[in-house]
Amino acid sequence: MKLFSTILIIIFFICSAKGQTVLKKGYIINQSGDTTKGFIQDDVDQRMMDKAIFYEGNSKTAKQYGTNDIVEFGSKGRVFRRFNLVSNTVEFGKVANDGTLSLIVFRDEGKFKCFVKNNITGKSAMIEPLKKDNKLLPNNVIVSPEYVQKLFMVANLTAALKSLKTFPYKESTFRKFVTTFNNKSNPNTAKEYRSEIIYHNIFSYYVVNYTSQFPNAVSGFSYFFAKENRDRYRKGFWLFGARYQAFRETKTIPLNINTYEQKTSEYILLPVGYRYSPGFSQVKPYITASGGVLFNQVRGLSLTPLTPVHSEVTSHLILSVGAGLSIKLGKRYFNIESNCDFTSAGLYVYRYG
Repeated sequence: MKLFSTILIIIFFICSAKGQTVLKKGYIINQSGDTTKGFIQDDVDQRMMDKAIFYEGNSKTAKQYGTNDIVEFGSKGRVFRRFNLVSNTVEFGKVANDGTLSLIVFRDEGKFKCFVKNNITGKSAMIEPLKKDNKLLPNNVIVSPEYVQKLFMVANLTAALKSLKTFPYKESTFRKFVTTFNNKSNPNTAKEYRSEIIYHNIFSYYVVNYTSQFPNAVSGFSYFFAKENRDRYRKGFWLFGARYQAFRETKTIPLNINTYEQKTSEYILLPVGYRYSPGFSQVKPYITASGGVLFNQVRGLSLTPLTPVHSEVTSHLILSVGAGLSIKLGKRYFNIESNCDFTSAGLYVYRYG
């Protein structure tokens, strides 16, 4: 019955996910430099680099703005700015850093690229990977890759003659360099916008079951962290975490009047998981699935001298699916979730006592 209900809830959530949008307080800046406040339709980076869907003030009518209309738009912690992709082509890119240097990251033909500008000197450059970065000089001195030379040129630094092997072409590398440079150049103007949003989910409970002759208690604790990368998706993110739960119950030995207390502890490692969450603002229904390993430990604790003590540990593969509601209260979300676990046969058994 629990599994059937979960499946119905999942189907309902999938059907209700269509056509939902996320609105956040934001702004647009037109070509004359005037700022208008309102609400921005939040989406994945790829779609927001083409246009801005903007609601002015309390207006219920959305307006679409392109690179010919505005030079910048965004919301708190998320900014898109117009830049020159090539000489006669402009595009919106996501701002990764602001300050002395502005770093704009984007994707072109499926590849990561970035645009860097010095806001003091006005120098700028397109930073993109090349098929052959290292050039061999007549005296056999290897110069640094061209993307490093361009970055140093914009930052007014002298490019190293030797190849910088510790400076690979990765978004994290450029972000780290520009962040450090801006903090040293002018920390008052330095800003950093993160590419991923990290969610922390902590849940604990304690329940006493009085339905049996001997009441038993159930306690549990779980922790998950999730990484939402809006460069590629918006309504879902990866989950990583662990769960722990324990059951205490009093049992009677068959054909014997002796009783003993049994404690079952479950340690569940879930290194792979995914949560699909439609774009609701205050209340977000979601479905989730995770896979990992369950370690089950059963301990029999003697309550009488004649009752033997025993313990065993087993491990299983586990698939956990669930559905829930995420309710926003202030700056935090409170989750109501139901899970159904599927486990394999025992992989390993250890007994003692």
